[in-house]
Amino acid sequence: MASRRLPTVRNTTLSLGPGERDIPLDTAEWFAWLGGATSFSYQGAGGALTVRREQKGRQWYWYAYRTQGRQLQKHYLGRDAAVTSERLRALAAQMSGAGQPAAARAALFGTAAISLAGQPVALGAAKALGLLAYLAAHEQPQPREQLLALLWPDSAGEAARKNLRNLLWKVRAALGEDTVQGTTHLSLHERVWTDVRAFQQAAHAASAAQAAGRALASPHQIIRRLYRGPLLDGLSFGDAADFELWLVGAREFYFERYQQALAALVESARAAQRWAEVARIAREALASDPLQEPAHRALIEAHAHMGDRAAALRQYDALRDVLQRELGVAPLPETEQLRLDILSGDMPQAAPPAQPPQASPAPLIGRGAELAAMREAWQATAGRAQVVALQGEAGIGKSRLWQAWLAGLDARPALLAARCLPMTQHMPLAPAIGLLRAEPSRERLLAMASFTPPSWLADLARIMPELHAPAHPLPTPPALPPAEEQLRLFEALVLGLGLAPGQPAVLVVEDVHWADKATLDWLGYLTHRAQAMPLLVVITYRPEELPPALLGLVAAWSQAGLLRKIALGRLSRDETAALVASLVGDLSQVEQIYAQSDGNPYFISELAQAAPGDIPVALTDLIASRLAALSDEALQVIQAAAVLQPETDFFMIQQTSGCDDATLLRALDLLQAAGLLRDDGERYVFGHPLIAAVVERGLGSARRVLLHRRAAAAWERLEPAQLRLAAGRMAWHYREAGEGSRAARYAEQAGDQALALNANAEAAHFYQMAHELDPHPARIFGLGLARYRLSELDAARACFEAAVQGYEAQDDTRGAAMACLELARSFLGTGDVGKVQLWVQRGRQHLADEQDPVEQARAAYLLGASMRVSGGSLAEAASLLRRAYVLAQLGKAPQLLLDILLEQGNVAAQQGDLPLAIQFYRTLVAKGEAADEVLVRVIGHNNLAYHAMLLGDMATAHADIDAAFALVERHNLMLTRQWLYSTRGEIALAEGDWDAAEAWLRRGMVLAERYGNREHVATYHANLAMVARGRGDVARAATMLEEVRAEAEAGFFLAQVELRLAETHQLLGDAPATQAALARAAALLAGSEYGWLKAWLARLR
Repeated sequence: MASRRLPTVRNTTLSLGPGERDIPLDTAEWFAWLGGATSFSYQGAGGALTVRREQKGRQWYWYAYRTQGRQLQKHYLGRDAAVTSERLRALAAQMSGAGQPAAARAALFGTAAISLAGQPVALGAAKALGLLAYLAAHEQPQPREQLLALLWPDSAGEAARKNLRNLLWKVRAALGEDTVQGTTHLSLHERVWTDVRAFQQAAHAASAAQAAGRALASPHQIIRRLYRGPLLDGLSFGDAADFELWLVGAREFYFERYQQALAALVESARAAQRWAEVARIAREALASDPLQEPAHRALIEAHAHMGDRAAALRQYDALRDVLQRELGVAPLPETEQLRLDILSGDMPQAAPPAQPPQASPAPLIGRGAELAAMREAWQATAGRAQVVALQGEAGIGKSRLWQAWLAGLDARPALLAARCLPMTQHMPLAPAIGLLRAEPSRERLLAMASFTPPSWLADLARIMPELHAPAHPLPTPPALPPAEEQLRLFEALVLGLGLAPGQPAVLVVEDVHWADKATLDWLGYLTHRAQAMPLLVVITYRPEELPPALLGLVAAWSQAGLLRKIALGRLSRDETAALVASLVGDLSQVEQIYAQSDGNPYFISELAQAAPGDIPVALTDLIASRLAALSDEALQVIQAAAVLQPETDFFMIQQTSGCDDATLLRALDLLQAAGLLRDDGERYVFGHPLIAAVVERGLGSARRVLLHRRAAAAWERLEPAQLRLAAGRMAWHYREAGEGSRAARYAEQAGDQALALNANAEAAHFYQMAHELDPHPARIFGLGLARYRLSELDAARACFEAAVQGYEAQDDTRGAAMACLELARSFLGTGDVGKVQLWVQRGRQHLADEQDPVEQARAAYLLGASMRVSGGSLAEAASLLRRAYVLAQLGKAPQLLLDILLEQGNVAAQQGDLPLAIQFYRTLVAKGEAADEVLVRVIGHNNLAYHAMLLGDMATAHADIDAAFALVERHNLMLTRQWLYSTRGEIALAEGDWDAAEAWLRRGMVLAERYGNREHVATYHANLAMVARGRGDVARAATMLEEVRAEAEAGFFLAQVELRLAETHQLLGDAPATQAALARAAALLAGSEYGWLKAWLARLR
């Protein structure tokens, strides 16, 4: 009997056999055919598959099969709608090995942590972790029989082999079939990252540098970062004595290397006289081995050099006691001598660190007026913070100008300097994070984290995870809305960088035209916050590349009187001659240099020092000619550095360039001697940004792909906390490497991270990238959330609608319901009740089968809130909210319960039932306190104060507003102050304290205007009108209220304004105006359930 031939898909066409018409994929006919098919064969550029339809439960799904070696692979495809040409091609490539599997990570120092594609994996069996650790520690494949003897010494041969097969199955099932390779000899696949292997590579790099006579801190820092405790800490293998013996030896080996790395770092910091860093590293060494006398001595010395003699002597006493108690010996003679030097005040001063030879900068020619303008700006900082904007083309000397000005100051202020780069312009707060991680900020922050840390350090740890110190856990920041969390982070950045009143400082942000939106927002916050600080912010940019956000910030600074713009022009012919003379002394080529450079200082410097012969016409050509003269090794290294910017430390360059240690060291020496790179102590930076740009543009396509792929692999070796923050870099590298699927996954993670930081423009960029590279409803939904926060409502709604359709096509009812409810929420803010109801009902249809009480509660809550906001039936709103509360309790959704309670209080207040509203708000405060929800408590106390005031209970009003202010001050909240100032002002109004009322209201109005809260600004204007009326300026009050009325939209607030106008016109004796205001109020309140306002209207009539 002849075998039945399967229908075959070749690339994008289905062939059914002789006499049958071919069917193109991704057409209606293709999906109709799938509905009745059971299997087919796929053959494409990515590989071949057999695809079968299988029943799971009550549904049918497609699965792809492929045999590789002796292994049968199976992968889920999905329902009919998921079987597209692109999905088949990608899956075939992945299953054939052309697509790279997800990266597995095994952190084995300390408590073991295993993950796959960023998600935790529980292996369970201790011997599975032991196998991973043993294979990671050995670079060569290990004999299978040796592993059997190590792990199951008491088991018979076949039983031991079965145990190993089961163990390998468990590891491969969790982390991928190719995790452990080989049959007779086993090894870990290169895609499996382990901290053990990374530790060993760093140790080799340190040894190679030492053999070459170089002192490199980077490998030691890597060892220090990777070592989280003993190998497989907490695990023991009592039934495998030989393995236990190996593990004990391995733990000692890695601990010794860790201690050696700390000792090297101490020596490096001591040589540079970074005494706080010496103290911090010495404490870390002593925490793991308190008998280390050299670490004690380093800590004693550090305390002495930092001026704390008492702490130095206490540390000596602690050393003496521990040595006597544990070993019965006295401190070494050199330690005793150090103590005597401290007692006598004759501390030996460490010699200043040797500096590598630096090329002397070109003299500053023709910038007298610009220097004078910078001096004036600095003098003005005595009153408040100032901003200098240096603008000009590349190479015009913006950096040289501020450096020359700074060098000419008599008293040097603290300097913080960062540079923005094209590759980081969508990564939230990238320049600020760079400043935090640079010395001395990083040193100071880590020292803080080692003791009792301030609360704001926990906010900073969101972007600097290395601040988490196990010995002193950071407090958990309160859960707050994204905008409030961002302001807390901005404040933490100010404190983290050491900016404070009375401490002169200069903050330089270069190439700010490439700054991300969050960094620009922080700079705006900083200059507003630093009104009492002697701070000069210097930004540099190219005027032809200004983005809208930077234009807006510059305009705001100018309007506030903070900004001095300094435009740098090109040098004249005489100035060019002066510069050439100062550089080479030979003026014979001045005319040619001036003609070719057109007065650009950097081009002049390069041309003047270029080799004789044909001089390139363009500056970029001149740089390219310098690069062409490099050796292959040096060119390879500088290309890696260009791709990696700004993370250009030794380890990352080594991993990306592919050079061994000795080759890399030679190449770096050559590049520094040529002035193309320079060593700033922590990383290698380009001599000028143009060099990096020319190198990057000169990369061939194959070379570019290779470097970006290597860079991504190097990033994936980071710890999980750091890898999460690097998701944007990973997305960029994988996209440039042509790996769209992996780039999309990291871009989505970067979008999530940016959204958590309220960096919404950056989040939108990454979600858009992810969706374009690999479309998925979750990514277009994330883009919608970012657009919604950016107030781009039409774009956000379009994204949410696309997400609904995408989820529905995947039969993902929960996802579709979530997108529907977000659409409903977007219409809630604009009061479009019809659209709210439409999308809530559609979401409810998707929830019908799931009976999810939380999502049902959310739907009822949105409907109820829309009723109140739009002026609909308050009774119906109250009923919906009661149902929502019951469902949220059933679904155990505490955050949603708090939202519902707040809305119930608002509804009761508008109905005029103030005691019931107060009851809801009091419950809200109690539940917020139980859940540690700070913002909920603040809002609850604020609303209690306001409604107690309306009832005339001033004692309660004062008590609650005081409680709200105490919480705001304790937790450093920003946004909520605008509402608290309003309530405090209205309480003063009710008490007739007009001066206090005006003071509070004006403070609040400044905040409301700053945060763009137009509705609240109108409320402040209306209340200030009441201040004027209270002081007897009734005519002025009437004018102000008329102005507010003209801008207000119909609803509860406008009705309030009309009633206040009626009262005011009545005081003026203007009966027609009074009657007109009452009539307008009556029209607004007709058919409404605003009981409190209706009672007010009745009293006036």
